[in-house]
Formats: sequence, C-alpha cells, structure tokens
Amino acid sequence: SAASASFIAYAVYSGDTGIVATAANSATVFCTSILMGYLIQRTKLKAADTGRHIALERDTDPLTGLPNRIKLWDEIGKSDAGNPVYGVFMADIDFFKKFNDTYGHYAGDICLKKTGAAFSSCAAGSCIDFFRYGGEEFIALVRRTTVSGNENKNAESFDYDKTASDILDAVRKQNIPCSSGLSDIVTIS
Repeated sequence: SAASASFIAYAVYSGDTGIVATAANSATVFCTSILMGYLIQRTKLKAADTGRHIALERDTDPLTGLPNRIKLWDEIGKSDAGNPVYGVFMADIDFFKKFNDTYGHYAGDICLKKTGAAFSSCAAGSCIDFFRYGGEEFIALVRRTTVSGNENKNAESFDYDKTASDILDAVRKQNIPCSSGLSDIVTIS
C-alpha cells in the first residue's frame, strides 16, 4: 500500500540500517503474503474443480453419458414434498443379450451409446431425467410436470402415454440394425 511504499522510501533515504532492515522485512512479508494468497486460492480452485470432476465421474455412466444408478438413488433420496417424483419410466433394450451374442460386445456398446443419445434427446427440454440403471436397463424419473415456460400445466396434464410413445420412437429413429430381435432395428420395451 501507499504507507508501506512511503516507509520503504524513508528507510532508503535515511540510511538508517535498522529502518532499512525493517523495511526489507516488511517488503518480504508483503510479497510473500501476496504469493501465498495466490497459491492458496489456486489450490482451492483446483481442489473444487477436482471435486466436481470426481462427482461427475462417480455419477455418470461412461458408456452412455447418462447419470448412473448411484445418481438415481441420490435423486430418489432427494424426493420430498418440494421435489417429488411424479412418475417413473423403465426401459429395457429388447433382446440385448442376443444382440451382443450376434454382433459382439463392441456393437453392443455402440447400441448402448446410441440408445443413451436417444434418451438424452428425449430429456432435453422435457420433464424427465434418464438414468442408466444397469446393463441394457434405463429409468426415467418424471421430476417436474411442466417444461420451463409452461408453468400453468399441472401433474394431471402430463401425458405419460405420449411421452412413453415418444421415447420408443426416439430409439427406433436411431435405426440401429438388428436381426436378432422381432424387428430389423433395435427396439425397447
């Protein structure tokens, strides 16, 4: 600050070695404090970023990019009067074991990724959140019954049948070839 700078200038001008030493110590402490403050702040920011990254890895299925079962249980645990679960959808890829046996696990992984992408597209701008439950099973929670901008709708106006149909169609539109099921493309139930 200005007072510190004035003190250092006076110490140098006066030539008094005691004052010069005190000024040098003050300047050293001042600079060290700034450096330590910077290093501590940087360490805190890195730790917070690392914590967010660890939480994201813990809560996200690496194959589909959807939240995983751990995150699902966390979300269900957060349910209360202010944040209720209004409904649940469960989806299972039809004949997935046979798909894997026919096309191999690499093709199965691609199928899961594309299915996850279809679910993500359904969730974007909707009232549902998808989770990979395990294997080829997925769960969607209806946590809100309105989409932002349509707050005048209530729980009774949410169309579960249409939403289920839209989810089925989203997966069909992925056009994942499949000769191991009932259809020539991958479907879900």
